[in-house]
Amino acid sequence: HAALTNSTAELNLMLAVDLPFLEPRFLEYLVSAARPSQATVTIPRAGGGLQPLCAVYGQSFLAPAEEALRGGRNKIDHLFKEISLRMIDEVELRGAGFNPEMFDNLNTPGDATRARQRLQKGVLSSS
Repeated sequence: HAALTNSTAELNLMLAVDLPFLEPRFLEYLVSAARPSQATVTIPRAGGGLQPLCAVYGQSFLAPAEEALRGGRNKIDHLFKEISLRMIDEVELRGAGFNPEMFDNLNTPGDATRARQRLQKGVLSSS
């Protein structure tokens, strides 16, 4: 909501800071999927769930987000039932040459340790 309120762009790429395995070429893919779509949000689905912090949000998402916040509904997933989505599922991800594990995030010191080990071994290649 804060980002869309302060943006003048029609499409807005939102990213979490704890996604070290995201590939720049995936971000290009995500934006290119959002451009021709009429969907309010273009979002990957991987690891059993939506990835709302690696998605493209149209300005039209601002109004439902604002209404939800005013109503005390802070969980974004509920809003996705009320708007049009362009979902990029794991089949599409893999077909485009991306590993869904790129959405693994870092929440604990142990996660950071495992991420460093993966990066050293080059474990996250397209598969």
